[in-house]
Amino acid sequence: MSVGFMRSNCRFCSGIFTLILWLCIEVGPVWSAILWLLLWLYTMLCMINDCLVKSIILNEKTISYVDMFKKYEMPWEEIKLIGIGYYPIRGRSNLPWIYFSADGYFSPALIQKKVNNRFFMAHYRKEIEKTVRQYWKGDIAGINSVE
Repeated sequence: MSVGFMRSNCRFCSGIFTLILWLCIEVGPVWSAILWLLLWLYTMLCMINDCLVKSIILNEKTISYVDMFKKYEMPWEEIKLIGIGYYPIRGRSNLPWIYFSADGYFSPALIQKKVNNRFFMAHYRKEIEKTVRQYWKGDIAGINSVE
């Protein structure tokens, strides 16, 4: 089963946008058109990655995070904590998240990263819980807090 979720690079994109806007003022119309084309291509690449490629894959051996640029795998035997909670990301905390930790703890600092080789985090959906329970025999922290 493949479970996809989105992540945006808002700060990075706004910085690039500001730089390109400044360069367009400085370099003239031809280079401005080239810069806008490059920005558009970059945006399309990010959208394709976020909407079509990026996913968390759960199978009997591992949990895998895959996108265009990286792949992390975490065997079920290494996972020490799975939990569900409401974490404020960009000011919104009304959506539940599920996380998988190989270190056995959850830290608010991990929220900013969302994915590394020891921690995965994705939007929670009931289907994910059903799939996780097929492979994980331990408790899921915070499961009673989900409506």
